Amino acid sequence: METTYTFVRGGETQTRTAIHWVFTVREVSQMLADAGLSTTALHGSLSGDEYRVGSPYLLLVAEKR
Repeated sequence: METTYTFVRGGETQTRTAIHWVFTVREVSQMLADAGLSTTALHGSLSGDEYRVGSPYLLLVAEKR
């Protein structure tokens, strides 16, 4: 995904482009597995709630095999 940001400060305008990559949970887990890590837990909040679709966060815990 590509996003263009325009910043205006003190009469000066700067435009910057940012590129974001969006991955599914399965894709992230597979990338970690390919790097020798195994996913041990998925949390959907900082308080440790179970991850589910719509969770505000994905906190993934992985360990070296």
